[in-house]
Amino acid sequence: MKISTKREIEIDIKSNETKCFITVSEHGWGVSEAMRDKIFSMPKTTKKSGNGIGLYFGKKLANEKIGGDLKLVSDANPTVFELSFDINLKGEK
Repeated sequence: MKISTKREIEIDIKSNETKCFITVSEHGWGVSEAMRDKIFSMPKTTKKSGNGIGLYFGKKLANEKIGGDLKLVSDANPTVFELSFDINLKGEK
């Protein structure tokens, strides 16, 4: 696997009439096949000094607090995560 030497993170924000989508992309090591189904489970980490709570907690907050979701869209070249949630967070229609 070729790793980019550019240390860039791209953030893209889009919306439609009801939802907002925030994607975060990076060209690093990616997510291994073994970790793909486990990265949102507690506790999992790919770092020697990590505790694995970041993605788990982010998904939990998205699901429970803002009625949204956090998901892995692409596992490599680039690695892309997407946060989606309803634009109307207060439930007013």
